Amino acid sequence: MSPISIGRLAAMAVAISALAAQPDPLASRWRFAVGRAGELLHAMARDMPPAAAEVTLPHRALHPNSAMWYARTIDLPAHASITVEADDGAQVFVDGTRWNH
Repeated sequence: MSPISIGRLAAMAVAISALAAQPDPLASRWRFAVGRAGELLHAMARDMPPAAAEVTLPHRALHPNSAMWYARTIDLPAHASITVEADDGAQVFVDGTRWNH
């Protein structure tokens, strides 16, 4: 294996930095709403409040002990997958049906 020159290493670092700076296309255009007072953990998709603000993820919302709703339509190719990273109690709905993973 031949050593990597400093110039090539710098070019690789610039390329990696440029890739890291690219926005995630799935991070934008999410609808966010705070749930009703007393809303329980096992809600239905139809319970999402109609009034929602558009946000980009990651999104920080300070509403302790409240249900928080995020929604977005995502078209995925066959056999695609997404990873959901959320605090405790997260639920995922696909076409209005809760996904039990």
